[in-house]
Amino acid sequence: MIIKYISIILGTTFEIYCINKFINIFSPRKVINKNDKYKFYLFFISISIFRILIPLFFNGILIALGLLISAFLFNQLYESKQYVKMIISISLSVMYISSELLFGGLFMLISGDNHLEVNTTPEAYAIGTALTKFLVFVIILIFEFKRKSIVISNLTPTYLTLLSVLPITTITLSVLMYQIILVIDSSGIKLTFVFANMLLILSNAITFEIIRVQNRLTKSEYDLKLLKNSIDEQTKHYEELKSSQEEIRQIRHNMRSICIGVIAELKVGKIKNAIDQLQSNIDVIEKSSKVID
Repeated sequence: MIIKYISIILGTTFEIYCINKFINIFSPRKVINKNDKYKFYLFFISISIFRILIPLFFNGILIALGLLISAFLFNQLYESKQYVKMIISISLSVMYISSELLFGGLFMLISGDNHLEVNTTPEAYAIGTALTKFLVFVIILIFEFKRKSIVISNLTPTYLTLLSVLPITTITLSVLMYQIILVIDSSGIKLTFVFANMLLILSNAITFEIIRVQNRLTKSEYDLKLLKNSIDEQTKHYEELKSSQEEIRQIRHNMRSICIGVIAELKVGKIKNAIDQLQSNIDVIEKSSKVID
């Protein structure tokens, strides 16, 4: 029995590491002041102890609920919106529960043993726990490898709703399949349901990828629309600038003609005519002052 407890403690400790690694892919860790450093560590240790104790004293749905609560509490140590933290917590819970159900079905199919049951052999429980945690760790490494293309904070509320509904639906169907495996005797049917569960998880992952790509396309479309509006505004500005330049060029031409005319009048001594000519063109200069400015 000691092997089972050791596997629970070590597996849950590794799970805590994976949870924080997964959260850090989507959200940066909060900047901790020197005075709040001890509060941060105390909060982290408290959640860790809570997560380790749950599988030691509870089983079934309570373990899944404890995982969801623990993941959400760990999310509070990172910078992101609360609804994003909830989506990350649900996704983590689904990965672990789906992995548990998958290996539980495989163990029962291969050897008739089920590492999820309390009365299973300690060795089977330890191996099943190790495989479950390792599978989730591999999935997290894949997410980390693609972290530059995953920006969950940019997802629209519609896509975030889908991201929360799909995992819940997947885990519900997985649990139903697992219950069916428990009551049937045919190995062929058991194998069919195990593969069906794997395909369900795979289709869920593909759907997430489609949602991510669609959201990226929507964001690109929005950025292009903003760029087009900016170009239209610049084009309008340049057209107005061109019009002003043409008007200024015309004013300069007219002023040159006026100056030549005034000089000609002054040369022949027609001062009054020169003054009248200048006076008549003052209005033109006043009207064009806005354009010149």
